[in-house]
Amino acid sequence: MLPPEAFRWGYQDGQRGLRFTSLIQNIGGGPLDVTGTRPDKHQSMVVTQNIFQSDGGKRQVSTESVMTYSVRDGHEHFHVLDVALYRIRPVASTTWSVAHKEGFCFEDDADLQGRTPHHYPGECGDGMPDALRVDEGLSVGWVDNYDWSLWGQFFDLSDVPLPGYFCVELTVDPMNLFAEETRSNNVASSLIHLTTDTARVLGEGC
Repeated sequence: MLPPEAFRWGYQDGQRGLRFTSLIQNIGGGPLDVTGTRPDKHQSMVVTQNIFQSDGGKRQVSTESVMTYSVRDGHEHFHVLDVALYRIRPVASTTWSVAHKEGFCFEDDADLQGRTPHHYPGECGDGMPDALRVDEGLSVGWVDNYDWSLWGQFFDLSDVPLPGYFCVELTVDPMNLFAEETRSNNVASSLIHLTTDTARVLGEGC
């Protein structure tokens, strides 16, 4: 997980709140590759992680993750659930507020390491709510960017006194659903200062 950025005040479903961008980068030795399957259209998809081997083979690992068809955010494709946790707290407090996140359609959005992509275009079963199989992933060195303008990139701070200093913390795979080389880089945070009209990043980590 990279530190959250691009904070700004905006609206979601008529509610004013703090919007932000989150970015997940794959810095592992192979692509994050997942397949969702189900026997019929009335069930959620179960997710299998496909781990590419150095000898060219592929190992399939069952997970407790699921995919569901998302319409609430207007994307109308399948999302892997419980991929990320977004939360915010005043610096002087230990109480966190959590943002709702509909789920993730893994996609190669930006290349940060100059690596050849395995190529995941982020189709995620677009416009196919009755699909029985969906493949998604994130290539090595590439970033899945969830922009501040997207549904779910939003904190409701209507009951929070301002101005003030806040810690915004993002965690990828908070439920340990997927196999990783390391989990030491799954959490990132930014220290920000908020007024009723402005949102300013003071630094990474808080």
